[in-house]
Amino acid sequence: MRYGKIFSKFSEDSIIDLYYRFYDINKESYVDVIEAAQKEGLNQVIINSEIMFELMDYTVNLGGIVNRIIFNEGADSELVDNINRLVSTLKGDKAISQKLKTLIGWALDKGSIDIARLYITLKCENSTFFQGEILSNGIVISDKAEELFDLHLKKVIGEYLNGDF
Repeated sequence: MRYGKIFSKFSEDSIIDLYYRFYDINKESYVDVIEAAQKEGLNQVIINSEIMFELMDYTVNLGGIVNRIIFNEGADSELVDNINRLVSTLKGDKAISQKLKTLIGWALDKGSIDIARLYITLKCENSTFFQGEILSNGIVISDKAEELFDLHLKKVIGEYLNGDF
């Protein structure tokens, strides 16, 4: 698995550009990656619950699969079980996506990081599938991490941060 962290920086025309820094967890620490990026003028990206939902919606609309949602501590365990049962039936169904949005509406806030992790499966350019794990602290884990960031996450997160939703 490849690990990386998403960072941002304002460009000259006030657009937020996104960057992805890969790192080897056996050779570099998370803190070292952040400190090096900060020296380059980059800021950490926190993936709030609204962005997580947009990523879920995007995944389903592309024919991908939302495999699982992990919530931070404090979320009602029965509700989380119901949400994950519903997630397992998503597979491109807009009505189920709306029902999911209703169920997790309490977490959909710019300041919320109640959705801690999102596990998804997407199709690569060559039509094979790959899985990815997205954490609220901006870490992305996947065998195809570069493709996941470049083709999917950069678009959705960039549109959100630049107010294009």
